[in-house]
Amino acid sequence: MLDNHEWAVVRSGGDLGKFLSRLRVKRGWTQEGLARRLGIPRRYLHELESGKDVLAYTRLFRLLRLLGAELTLTALADPSEEPDPWQV
Repeated sequence: MLDNHEWAVVRSGGDLGKFLSRLRVKRGWTQEGLARRLGIPRRYLHELESGKDVLAYTRLFRLLRLLGAELTLTALADPSEEPDPWQV
């Protein structure tokens, strides 16, 4: 925890999926309910959370590796809290 925010350095689809799954569970949301809100099949959300080699993850992490970039995610303590879009 950092300043009441949960954060993670994400280097793979598996890392990203674990982080997203942990946040969903902490908020008390089911995969079915979240998938419905997103308008996607629950199975696809399951694949994202399990870090399955989905094309979006594959391309994103390949791009990050090629650019020598690192992805860091911060979860707001209150999901209704608006992040500063200019914060880098």
